[in-house]
Amino acid sequence: MRLFATGKGRLEEIEEIHHKESDIRPTFDRNLSKFFRNVELIKTECRIQDMRIDTLAFDKKAKAFVIIEYKGGSEQRRSRTRHGLPRAVRTT
Repeated sequence: MRLFATGKGRLEEIEEIHHKESDIRPTFDRNLSKFFRNVELIKTECRIQDMRIDTLAFDKKAKAFVIIEYKGGSEQRRSRTRHGLPRAVRTT
């Protein structure tokens, strides 16, 4: 995903941002409705059988669950590709 910052009246592309998942997740979860309309947080760090979901939410309009995983680094990138999950935020 391409990211941009505003500066001096124009957009500048940001190459990469590195943050720890533990820093990003709480802020993202608290502001979930600002990123996605009609999406409501259900639970953070949810376990379902042998899987751990970083953020579990529900889209009221689509009547569907939303799973958000925070990934970063080459090992996690391969894991994301295997599971077909998109990367929304890069973490370290």
